[in-house]
Amino acid sequence: MANVGLFLSRLGRDVVVADLDPAGQNLHTYLGMDPILPSPGTRLRSPPPPPRVDRMPGMNLRLCRAHHALTSADDPLRLQALEVARASGADVVLLDLGVHADPLAVDTFLEADCGVVVTLPEPAAMERTY
Repeated sequence: MANVGLFLSRLGRDVVVADLDPAGQNLHTYLGMDPILPSPGTRLRSPPPPPRVDRMPGMNLRLCRAHHALTSADDPLRLQALEVARASGADVVLLDLGVHADPLAVDTFLEADCGVVVTLPEPAAMERTY
């Protein structure tokens, strides 16, 4: 996902990549950005802080991510991040939904203008993707 975002950004598109993977948000690592470290009480705050959108220096690429690691129970926060990404005004919004087949991921994928599945060329990954 990071490579697709970087490629489209280099072509001059304004790109937002949203990391909505409840199994492991790692796009910040691939893009060379600092992680958002939780502060004391981050999970206890009600409501949690809204998702952040950070711009990559010198590029038309932004990363939308939550303030703490997502779990499958964080659907409201994942929906909020999805809305923040959609409202960004970008030419292209890329969503890293992870490999979970939860209702939010499936519905979001089905509503997309163009759905792209990225997987590794190994049997276990291809089976899980299928």
